Amino acid sequence: MSLIAKVLLSLLACQQCWGAKVVRHEASKAEADIKANGDMVVSTKTDASELLSSVEKMASAEHVDPDSIKLIKDLVANQLLPALIESHKIASDDIKARLDAIKECEQKSREQDKGVQEDIARKVHAVRVIHSDCRDKELGLTKDANAKCQFLDFLTEPAAEPKQSADKKTKLAYGETMMGYWCNKDEQFKACSAATDALAPVVKECNKKQTQFESEFCAMAIVYHAQCQDLNDVCYTETRAAYDSSVASTSKLLGKWKIEYQALKKINCFLDVWMENGDANTVSSEKLAACKATDADASIMNIDFGTPVKEFVCADAGFGTLPDYPGTPEFVTKEYGAWPDLVQDVIHCHIEDPVAVSTTAGANTPTVGPIDRAITGY
Repeated sequence: MSLIAKVLLSLLACQQCWGAKVVRHEASKAEADIKANGDMVVSTKTDASELLSSVEKMASAEHVDPDSIKLIKDLVANQLLPALIESHKIASDDIKARLDAIKECEQKSREQDKGVQEDIARKVHAVRVIHSDCRDKELGLTKDANAKCQFLDFLTEPAAEPKQSADKKTKLAYGETMMGYWCNKDEQFKACSAATDALAPVVKECNKKQTQFESEFCAMAIVYHAQCQDLNDVCYTETRAAYDSSVASTSKLLGKWKIEYQALKKINCFLDVWMENGDANTVSSEKLAACKATDADASIMNIDFGTPVKEFVCADAGFGTLPDYPGTPEFVTKEYGAWPDLVQDVIHCHIEDPVAVSTTAGANTPTVGPIDRAITGY
């Protein structure tokens, strides 16, 4: 029995071990290794390259064993090449799945943000409107009270108080002057007093509504921050790391897959020449030489690694994708700009540092749409 026949018989004997699926992976040794799940991990040179070397020796020989040709053809067509294509497909599908998983983080974030927008944020906006209406009322009453009490700013001392030693006539003259000055302002005093009394309970009520609004706003900001932290710090970071790992491991295999693919295609070229007219020993030496000199286009082994979506900046108040929350520098200007002198001291939301965004991945900052404007009022 020829050497190549012995090699083929040995390879064929291993086919049952390989099963329907052979997964090729980078290997430090040429030997095969059986995984726990039954798949075989084969180095990229274990089969195709060694088999090609044997086939090239056959091409140099004067006579070729027809049975060996048939065995090799079966091995390449039904085992090695399909297994290589399947390995490539598995890797390509894995990359696509990793990219989709990264996209899903943004989708999950948008869905959770939408849930907050349709529930908590709408409640916050409702109390914002209630507080705003109250302050508008207070502003009107304040202006009315200021106008009606303005005369108090211009009160003067109409006459000097007489000395204790002054005579009765002098003291009577002083009393008449004072009565004439103050009695003319009786209606003004009443109007000022009424306006002040009307304003006081409204101020108290508005301060209460302000506290409620700011508390609700803080609660919403904390919810946004927590879910954003979960999705950006956890979901994106983990899925991006898994993608990067797959790209790194698959990239190492591409060159070896191409070598294996070209080897198998070259083997097929030799086999097709030998089987062309049914007589392997009457083939054209020029055609065999052409097979040896030609390398197949291995671009089919390329993998589209795609471009991962940039890290989505979810509606975390710490990024300013919502109006600045209570305690931030611009909150009073944005929320209370119409009556800054009326509001009481603003409470401070206790929110951790903003969620970190990957500096390498960039960030997709969401635009403000109709829903956002409806919620924020901007």
